[in-house]
Amino acid sequence: MQKNFKENMKILILVIFFTNIYISLFSYETGKNPVKASLFSLLLPGGGQYYNESKIKSALFFSTETYFTAKLIYDHNMMNDYYDKALSTIGEEHQENAWNYDRYYAKRQNDLWWLGGIAFMSVIDAFIDAHLYNFDEEKRKIHLRFENKKVSVSYSF
Repeated sequence: MQKNFKENMKILILVIFFTNIYISLFSYETGKNPVKASLFSLLLPGGGQYYNESKIKSALFFSTETYFTAKLIYDHNMMNDYYDKALSTIGEEHQENAWNYDRYYAKRQNDLWWLGGIAFMSVIDAFIDAHLYNFDEEKRKIHLRFENKKVSVSYSF
């Protein structure tokens, strides 16, 4: 019984999540679409920032994610090379190859964490930047006044 409840909750959460994405993609009217910016950023390094017209941030995220992707591929290939060498050697040479395998395995894992963290930051940045795309324009419409111990707020349409 509890297993069915957990499965139903997972399905409900997924339905709500994808419904939110669908609604966000097709109902945003002004400025930039935050979900679209997030998806661009997820699919292409710096894509969301480029969509939001933040060219410098786009170049920064693109170069950083590309660097860590290249480093990840290099460390993965080195790890596999040392793994193959460790299998084909014995004695002291085997120990050295096994140690190098462990070292490159740790580097690869570290690269994965860095790449994941940077990609996550890129998606969050694109999402927030899209929400704040026309902030200056909206800010000009709101007027806050402090007069005679009173606070008044007016909004221009």
